[in-house]
Amino acid sequence: MKIIILLCNWLIIGLSFIFINYLKRETFILSSSYTKLLFAFYLSWLAVAYITKKFQTWYFKGFFQILYREFLSIIYLLMIIAFIVVIFNLTAFSRSQIIGTCFLIFISELTMTTLFYILNKSNKITSNKNERFHESQVFSYNPITLTIDFFLLVFAIFITNYFINGSFLLSEHFYELTGMIGLLWLMTGIFTGKFSNKHHRNVWYAWSPVIKSILLMASGLAFSIFSFRLFHFSRFEIFGSLAVLGISETFILFSYYFIFKKKSRIADVETISEVRDRISSNNKIADETCYKKSSFEEYIKTNLEDNSIQSVSDLINFISNIPEIAEFKKEDSSILDTNNIFNLKNIKEHSLKMFVNLHKVNDFQQLNKYFLEVYRRLKPGGFFLGKVVTNTSYKNEFFQKYPKYIAEVFYTFHFIFRRVLPKLPVLKNIINTITNKTNRMLSKAETLGRLYFCGYKVVGVTEIDGNLFFMAQKVNIPSLDKNPSYGLIIKLKRIGLDGKVFNLYKCRTMHPYSEFLQEYIYEQNKLLESGKILNDFRITSWGKVFRKFWIDELPQIVNYLKGDLNIIGVRALSKHYFSLYPEYVQKLRIKCKNGLIPPYYADMPKNFDEIIESEERYLYKKLKNPILTDIIYFFRAMNNIVLKKARSM
Repeated sequence: MKIIILLCNWLIIGLSFIFINYLKRETFILSSSYTKLLFAFYLSWLAVAYITKKFQTWYFKGFFQILYREFLSIIYLLMIIAFIVVIFNLTAFSRSQIIGTCFLIFISELTMTTLFYILNKSNKITSNKNERFHESQVFSYNPITLTIDFFLLVFAIFITNYFINGSFLLSEHFYELTGMIGLLWLMTGIFTGKFSNKHHRNVWYAWSPVIKSILLMASGLAFSIFSFRLFHFSRFEIFGSLAVLGISETFILFSYYFIFKKKSRIADVETISEVRDRISSNNKIADETCYKKSSFEEYIKTNLEDNSIQSVSDLINFISNIPEIAEFKKEDSSILDTNNIFNLKNIKEHSLKMFVNLHKVNDFQQLNKYFLEVYRRLKPGGFFLGKVVTNTSYKNEFFQKYPKYIAEVFYTFHFIFRRVLPKLPVLKNIINTITNKTNRMLSKAETLGRLYFCGYKVVGVTEIDGNLFFMAQKVNIPSLDKNPSYGLIIKLKRIGLDGKVFNLYKCRTMHPYSEFLQEYIYEQNKLLESGKILNDFRITSWGKVFRKFWIDELPQIVNYLKGDLNIIGVRALSKHYFSLYPEYVQKLRIKCKNGLIPPYYADMPKNFDEIIESEERYLYKKLKNPILTDIIYFFRAMNNIVLKKARSM
């Protein structure tokens, strides 16, 4: 059905465009310029479908919900096309061609929507009752904000006029444009809440309506210019006033916040440099106390049903099957559904044996800080039940809703916008303002790694209705590591010569915070014969490519230049992996430097025991005759790597 809907929409756009072209020019053959315009229609349609989540509405219950989304998408499509025409000064395109095509698309899609709804009405298309399709808002405004912004608008208009005409006196030519700008300023200000009395959390949240208003004004102005053929205005006249207005509003807004507002920004505790201040010194490592009383499971079940959680029985079974959990008293636990960290402030510290939050952790702006706040409210050995929508779940959702190739495009765009751009210094604040830092992309490995980083042990995970639920127990002191893996180049703690710990440089091939999951992965997945972790979900798709061609090893050249590594030597190991070796091999290992090329490639052992034997033989030979041993092992390794295509599994 989804493929049929998409194909129908695709055909509707093409046929509508060609039909209007026929009415206009009496030919079905498109000129080269109008072929490019049709291509622009298709690209804009894809963008609008993603922005409005247009095809998701086919699964809503109400016909008017579908109709509203169709109307919204066609308005966006028309405004984007008009903006392209004006910004690139494509004055030769016909208004009837563009507006007529959009109108015909809307009528055709409306007809198709009606037929689809009638044919499927008996199937009772359902929607999530928590889905708020449209929320009406009462217009409220701050007269001071409205007045200041009005004077900024006047200032922007006169400044732009001065740059164009060399005078502050408005010409008759400029009055038409001024009227349109003023009307759009008022409409977009009301629509975005720019003039409202709303208290914003910080300057970026206050800036969001300003940016949205300017973008809507630019699109609306472009549509007006195109519709009424007002191309006698230059693009500087059209968008100059908006640029000056946006810059002025931004300057006033930021000045106000930085001068009159106290800075209350608290960064995510990515490095936990302040963890000693956040965690009380009297916190103890978990004791294994089992808490008594029997009504807890029924209490959990009632609250889950009250919060409209699907598959309640699956979640109850998940909780019941975790052996570490005993039953708790009602007063020992708290169940919330919130993404506001301040809602935890009312809970007394070290008072809970079970904390449940049914809201996905993707919507928390400061995830580590949230985990630590929960940590502080738990008693030693207390449990934390939460959920996350992982990257994999988001990807599966895209591929369920769209055909493969369209899903690939949409998901790639979604991943770049939600995951890549927020990491870039220049774009980070802009993207976070637009998204309100919600729906952040999180992998299973990063979420669980952050939990271990913040002092928890994960005792259970399960996937229910596309959500990954986790049960974590407060058992450790939060990590004091100031450099958890997050960027492309990472520093990993490794045991080197004389047992000293050094930082090994590598390209990150795993999800962030994966290094804190080594013990968990080993317990859950065990080892392959080669000594590698079985089904290691921490490795990213591009990380597998990096490992195949040794790209991830290149930064270790820095360790070689610093003297941490030799060319040939045993592989540098983490503390956990090092602990798996027999004690006598551990003592032997720390007598020699680690190396870039391990003896693994010379001997090609088939399992973990053979790896230990291979390293043991190499180390004894190395201690007796270091130079000759390294030369022999180097050429043996090169023979296997170059001629036999040997790779580390």
